[in-house]
Amino acid sequence: MENAMLIVGKNIRKLRKQSGFTQSSIAKYLNVNQSLMSKIEKGEQSITSDMLDRLAVLFGIPTENLLHEIISIKHISFPFRASKMNEKNLEAISAINRIVFNLRFMRKCQEFGKKATE
Repeated sequence: MENAMLIVGKNIRKLRKQSGFTQSSIAKYLNVNQSLMSKIEKGEQSITSDMLDRLAVLFGIPTENLLHEIISIKHISFPFRASKMNEKNLEAISAINRIVFNLRFMRKCQEFGKKATE
């Protein structure tokens, strides 16, 4: 089994590249320097739980997915031009993803409530 830091780093790198983000833009979004992001992606540096949560929301996936060796990528997607993203754009994407997560949660609660009353 791979080291947890290495798994998380690989997953972050994979999702970052699929999303078209640079290490620099992700670093600015997390308020860290780019060299730290590089080390995290290589599994050389641990990541805080807050940073892990923020990245999961940004990528539109549950946080625990970043911890799995084989990542299940069913993230929220919408079209945008990633080449000129700055930290404010990433904050906006994150806020939208958080709204979608909350909506999904409310729908599950509603379905559960319907089943409980049947």
